[in-house]
Amino acid sequence: MTISLIILTAAFDAATIITLAPIIESFVDTTNGIVGHLAGFVETVISAIGAPVNIISFLALLFLFSIAKGAFHIVIDWLTNTIQSKVVHDITLDMFDSIFKARWSFFTSSKKGMLLNTFTNEVSKIDSAFRNVAEIFLKIFQVLVYFLLPFYISWQVTLLTIISSIFFFIPIMLLGKISRKLGNKTTIASNKVMQVLQQSLDAAKVILGFGNQKQSYLELEKDCSELVNARIRSRVFGTTIGHAYGPPAIIIMGIALLAVRQFHLATSDATILLFALYRTTPYFGEIPSIKHRIDNAYPSYLQIKKIKKKADDHIQISGDKHFESISKGILCQGIMVTFPGSNEPVLKDVSMKIPSGKMVAIVGESGAGKSTLIDVIMGFIEPLSGEILIDGVHLNKYDILSFRRRIGYVPQDSVLFNGSIMDNLRWAKKGASEDEIIEVCRLANADIFIDSFPDGYDTIIGDRGVRLSGGQAQRISLARAIIRKPKLLILDEATSSLDSRSEKLIQESIEIVAKTTTTLVIAHRLSTIKNSDYIYVLSGGRLAEEGTYKELVKMNGSFTEMVETQLLD
Repeated sequence: MTISLIILTAAFDAATIITLAPIIESFVDTTNGIVGHLAGFVETVISAIGAPVNIISFLALLFLFSIAKGAFHIVIDWLTNTIQSKVVHDITLDMFDSIFKARWSFFTSSKKGMLLNTFTNEVSKIDSAFRNVAEIFLKIFQVLVYFLLPFYISWQVTLLTIISSIFFFIPIMLLGKISRKLGNKTTIASNKVMQVLQQSLDAAKVILGFGNQKQSYLELEKDCSELVNARIRSRVFGTTIGHAYGPPAIIIMGIALLAVRQFHLATSDATILLFALYRTTPYFGEIPSIKHRIDNAYPSYLQIKKIKKKADDHIQISGDKHFESISKGILCQGIMVTFPGSNEPVLKDVSMKIPSGKMVAIVGESGAGKSTLIDVIMGFIEPLSGEILIDGVHLNKYDILSFRRRIGYVPQDSVLFNGSIMDNLRWAKKGASEDEIIEVCRLANADIFIDSFPDGYDTIIGDRGVRLSGGQAQRISLARAIIRKPKLLILDEATSSLDSRSEKLIQESIEIVAKTTTTLVIAHRLSTIKNSDYIYVLSGGRLAEEGTYKELVKMNGSFTEMVETQLLD
């Protein structure tokens, strides 16, 4: 449809030029007896529709064609903007959908700055490029239509002009490789700037704490300078291409003028021919300039395509069995995990049981593989060997989303959203009632501090919960996890960075919640898991010990050493 409208617009544009022919002849001496082809054609058309053949009819026809041309231009602009916005909308959502269907390994192997830059800057370049494509189509069709008029008047003059144009035009069109190279440099520089910005904002507290603002500023300044230089080179090159056709255009027009005199054309035909060529000649500069902008955006398209392909290659493994509950328990058998680029396994033949309705703890020194084991159980990591069975069914047989929707997860670092406390809890359970929210906050011992806030549950907590203390944020995280009434509650070192009072409150909450669900706890502080039903001790990626708290203490092994180190007994 857009192409059809572009053709019609070009046709009406040509029609306005054709209508000028009889108007010109009305004011020019034609006693030499030579009548223009176009003037005769317009007069025939006007006679055919029953209108008088005079200057008023010519002007009326010109007026109507001008209105039609303007109307079609407006429609094309509206249609182009609509399609352009829809394409960008679809690209953005399609890429987002692919990314969040990928396994966790996609996120750990991708640079967040590059992803953010792609969503913000590179997609906008595709937005502009799409408009440029529509524009270049319009220019090309206008050139073709404009050349039809000179061909109708004198094919000899037109052919000579075209040959002259091609001689200058082809070398300029071959500069696309340079445009793509400059576009690629701009994309890479933009990725680096976004990466530095993202890292600096995420580590703002550390940067301020170390007093290293100057160092971060200099790093950003260096990358910004590279980006500015890349953009300047790209834009100046595009402008150069657009103006490179100026001098050759004068030569081409000169050739056309000589040819017109040589073939003795009627005044109106000669005027229209030269006017059509005059209107066409700038396009030979504009088309390469537009093509430069399209070529310049091509690396952005490649980056979007590359990210989407990588996400699709890392698509999350999932079965089709709907997960409802845990009736027997979870069994880990012979789990082995090796990270890319490492020959040493993170987990080595780890086997453990998590009975339904029980509280099981995993302890060990930093780097023992505790969090990796949690990632395997949640389906984030696919083990090199071994399997996870839930009620005797392999985890891969379950629909992974239905499984994760029945999990309550509290990570070590609270990840809260920039909204109110109420918003954060309703994010976990859409449509949760106010009574439900108050109840889970009571269970998580969060109501103690929420009631002290002037805005209560409507208190805005800031990005990542920055307006809350560590203990407050963790209690909101726990409330968010249990509001779903999970079948499996996973706590990944939820108290490791808290003060004693906050730890005690979280511990009390965990013990209350653990009575109603299957609970898996990773703990560095052993006081948190003192009342666990069973404890597994990991050391160097292997299962070193297992048993109840009292049984492990009596073994005088690594667990006992950990207890003594923390001065618990």
